[in-house]
Amino acid sequence: MRSLKKLNLLFVEDNLPFARNTTEFLKNYFRKIIHAPSIKEALLEFEDNRIDLIFCDIKLQDGNGLDFIETVRAKNATIPIVVLSAHKDEEFLFQAIPLGILSYELKPLKYENFIKLLQKIASKFSQKAPLPSLPRFCTTHMPKRSSKVSCVSNSPKKRFCFWNFCCKTTRKSPPLR
Repeated sequence: MRSLKKLNLLFVEDNLPFARNTTEFLKNYFRKIIHAPSIKEALLEFEDNRIDLIFCDIKLQDGNGLDFIETVRAKNATIPIVVLSAHKDEEFLFQAIPLGILSYELKPLKYENFIKLLQKIASKFSQKAPLPSLPRFCTTHMPKRSSKVSCVSNSPKKRFCFWNFCCKTTRKSPPLR
């Protein structure tokens, strides 16, 4: 979970005792935790800070947390958002799913479940997209075709040519890595 130490978390929660306790717990895992007790403050913090992750309650004093999430999604479609709510109402869950939330958790959250959630978040941030392997070009056929389109060779024995008709060794596609 070391990858979490690089992240800034926006925690939108109007229950101050819960927010204080949760913030103290989360300080062990995140670089910076920004607490916003209202949607208005959350929007200001979101605009003024680099936010990597959001934990948001649904029922807040100045509105619905799902409306806040919709506003965030209009500005940033990829930021991971976790809903922490005491409401078991399925209607909220069904409204939250299309917003692309990472998780919907019911409060109070047990320690073990919180750790599992943090591990899930850490794995999301530690996944690195594999770099595509650069093709080796089949120089044998380059003089026959323009330099823009050429054969791709993944091994000396197997060749894949974008022009299937240019050589007899191009019948096999390159192996996937």
